Amino acid sequence: MVRNCKGVTLFELMVTVGIVGILMALAIPAFDNQMKNSRIVSNANLVIGALNMARSEAVNRGVQVRVIDIANGWAVIDVVTNAELNRFEPDDSGITWSPSSFPDITYQPTGFRPFGSTAVAIKLVDSRGVGRIITVSPVGSTSVVEI
Repeated sequence: MVRNCKGVTLFELMVTVGIVGILMALAIPAFDNQMKNSRIVSNANLVIGALNMARSEAVNRGVQVRVIDIANGWAVIDVVTNAELNRFEPDDSGITWSPSSFPDITYQPTGFRPFGSTAVAIKLVDSRGVGRIITVSPVGSTSVVEI
């Protein structure tokens, strides 16, 4: 014989709440780490995007293009007209940048950096010590290393 059930018992409700609580206790720290990892990757990709855009615009326009430091990030500018081509403003809360201001990086119309340029390293690190090092070679290519 089947009885007609119209709800849940207090015991079933308490077991369900307990299981949800345990799952949340496990999920919240993992979610926090995922958010921090995502912020580091996003900022590193923003730097790479700015450098790639500057290099591409230098070749397309046939002029020098430079990535410069601005108040809340950096900008890609046409050196000849001093026109701002794009602005990049990272969400860098909780991230330490080294150097603290974005280094000026110039690309020639050939897509290379000027003769005699040195390699530039940009380091992003969060409070856990996790981060990325972005290196711009003397010729202008970029590489990223996870730390």
